[in-house]
Amino acid sequence: MRLLAHGRAAVLARGHRMRACAGVLAAMLAATSAAGQTLYSDATVEISGSGTGSSRNCKVVLLPAQSLGDGPRLMLLTDGPTRMSFGIENATQFQAVALVRNNARTPLIGSTGVTAQQFLTSDVGKAIQSQRVFFVTARRVDSGKYVSSRYERMDFEAVQRRVESNCAFRFKQESPPPAPQIPPAVTPGPRVALWNSVAGSTWKVRGRAFVAIGYSGLVPSAEEAKAIAEQKCREAGGTTCKAIGAWNYGCVYITVGSSTRGAGWAAGETVDDAMQRCRSMKYQCKPPIGGCVE
Repeated sequence: MRLLAHGRAAVLARGHRMRACAGVLAAMLAATSAAGQTLYSDATVEISGSGTGSSRNCKVVLLPAQSLGDGPRLMLLTDGPTRMSFGIENATQFQAVALVRNNARTPLIGSTGVTAQQFLTSDVGKAIQSQRVFFVTARRVDSGKYVSSRYERMDFEAVQRRVESNCAFRFKQESPPPAPQIPPAVTPGPRVALWNSVAGSTWKVRGRAFVAIGYSGLVPSAEEAKAIAEQKCREAGGTTCKAIGAWNYGCVYITVGSSTRGAGWAAGETVDDAMQRCRSMKYQCKPPIGGCVE
């Protein structure tokens, strides 16, 4: 009995230590500098910081090219000239954060107190330097909805120059001091394709016909694509929004049309196909929304 109690205590202690480490990382990466001021901002990066000259620490937010549902944004926190932390901004607002690149999904693992070289050789660092499209996906804690951010062909060398011109941190060190080991890279999961979807809704109010549609954009799973398409349709006012399918190849477009007799939607593999189907119902049709899976 004494051995059993000792074993249970050891397991509980390890669990508390793991939760404590995760809490410290989340707190550091969710924090913002209340006294920080904006130092630089453009379409790809926002840099803010506190302190002056060689003592200035910075918060660097990497801005996605497209965000679906207020998706997570990558963030770097510099600490002096040689140390940094990385992860996502407002980390406590998200669950199941993942990095999707080269059609493979892996958990997005941030880290604290690392060197520039350790960051650049991490999965996140490699994705940023790849000059290729990648995604950061997650589930929001407050709503439970899937959200994602799309990053594409980021000029990270330009970002490094902006950081070094505004902050104390240096990406290249002549003699970097010894650094703690970061956790080993997680083995990549199964290859996944990108998906998209469209949804439509028609309803009547006091005899008058209404129509709404939604498009998901490119996301890592069919279920996420359909859920986002239906969400976008509801945001457009739809009351009976339903996805008509999900695709991991080719193109899909959807449009709305109306006439004195009613209103409706039509979908097709091309813009012209969607417009032709809409006009065949004798509607005045609007430009379609949609896109293609690469």
